[in-house]
Amino acid sequence: MLPALERRATARELGAACTFVPTTGQVVRWLHAIDIFVLPSRSEALSNSLLEAMACGCCPVASRVGGNTELVRHGENGMLFDAGAVDQLSQTLETLLDLRVLRQQLSRRARETAEQFSMAASVRRMEEIYAEFIERSERKRSARRR
Repeated sequence: MLPALERRATARELGAACTFVPTTGQVVRWLHAIDIFVLPSRSEALSNSLLEAMACGCCPVASRVGGNTELVRHGENGMLFDAGAVDQLSQTLETLLDLRVLRQQLSRRARETAEQFSMAASVRRMEEIYAEFIERSERKRSARRR
């Protein structure tokens, strides 16, 4: 689709502002280079790409489907729009382009949200779960001895 996309960008006088990148192993580098990450899915589970973009400090804009609504809280750590609603998406992007401070706030909060899914956070939560089971087991054992 590259030639068709390039023609569309040129026709809209956006050619110089658009960069079309083939598949790359440098995903994190590219995510750090962009301000807004858009995931316009019509259906989605829990999107790794959305979570990675949030972790890299991108301002997430995602369609209101599946797990996207679990990761993005509209107006708090990103923006949501109805799947297929091109006008909503366009308006959201215009707002974020115009309001740099809002975009930066959403980006910061998105990164904080993504940290909840980090390996360290997962390990901490697993430790809490095991500690709770051990405590319950010890209480039951103690109650049986009485």
